[in-house]
Amino acid sequence: MTQSTTNIHQTDSDSETYRSQAPDPVGDQAHQMPGSDRSLALLFVRYVVPALLVCSAFVLFAFEPNETGLEGWAMLMGSGLSVALVNALYRLGVSGEAERAAEEAARAFLDEHGYWPDEAPAADVA
Repeated sequence: MTQSTTNIHQTDSDSETYRSQAPDPVGDQAHQMPGSDRSLALLFVRYVVPALLVCSAFVLFAFEPNETGLEGWAMLMGSGLSVALVNALYRLGVSGEAERAAEEAARAFLDEHGYWPDEAPAADVA
């Protein structure tokens, strides 16, 4: 099984093109654009909501240091930690999909060019 000389001696531009087209590991790139409404909403849900819930748990218990305050503390603490955990699990799931897509794109590149995108093209052995 031999490959044409042009495929083996292609420049690294094909490899660079693959790398630039690789999917973002976190999915949508809108969260990375500073100042966008989506990035602010994501930051709010990802960090501010859980932090507010956890902080309010301590404030509630400080003002109501009895059984009712303890129950409120447990409720707010549990909800804040669960929001943070759901965010973390979602991010983990999204990154797995991006890794599978990147692996599939790398295999397609290998099938087309005969070498992996992060490798240099092999020299002809005459």
